[in-house]
Amino acid sequence: MPPPEERSGLPALLGGIALFSTVEVASKQIGQRISPFEMVFIRFFVAGIVLLLISAPALRRIGPGLSRKDYSIFLLNGFLGVTMSLTLYHAAILAFEKAASCAVVFSANPLFVLVLSRFINRESWSPAKWVSVLLGAAGVACFAWESGAFAPGALAAIGLMLAAAFFFAAGICVSRLVVRRYGAMVLAGFSSLFGSLLTLPLAAWSVARGGLGPIWEVWPQLAWIVLAATALA
Repeated sequence: MPPPEERSGLPALLGGIALFSTVEVASKQIGQRISPFEMVFIRFFVAGIVLLLISAPALRRIGPGLSRKDYSIFLLNGFLGVTMSLTLYHAAILAFEKAASCAVVFSANPLFVLVLSRFINRESWSPAKWVSVLLGAAGVACFAWESGAFAPGALAAIGLMLAAAFFFAAGICVSRLVVRRYGAMVLAGFSSLFGSLLTLPLAAWSVARGGLGPIWEVWPQLAWIVLAATALA
């Protein structure tokens, strides 16, 4: 019989996927009432703090040994995987007509991982990998006909989401290099926190223009995205 952590691994993975898949739906409900910068800052600032609190035992163990280089890695990973990727991701959600389309196109990020891992992780390419990339690219291209007919606006949405997937994949490749040193929770916590702080100036500018009213209007959906679909997932 496999150990308990292995038995719980698959249910945890499926639960995380199910929770994360609700982000697009909740974000569509929020719409343009809050900007992508506000969304990313609130979502990942809170999630980063929650993850670091949960990983406090591991953090106490490695904390005194963290150097400027370590924090630079957290900053780089946060910039790629949160600041760039998730800001573009939330902007793309607003551009797509359907929430389901957002999720499917963003799920192309493993295709970018296959390409980028050759340069970042020194993994080899193979014909099977390139066939996967080409088939995935062909599938994504079909979403230009999201509404039943070719739409230039859909191309812009696809471009935004593919850019988000690219930066997300780059963050995954960087994480692979260092996750064993820090642990997944510590790495995700610091990366989320630093990545969110990089969006703070633009988030503050958005709030200054629109006020806090829109945030209060959508607090149930926002709370779900932050606590369930990000921190818990």
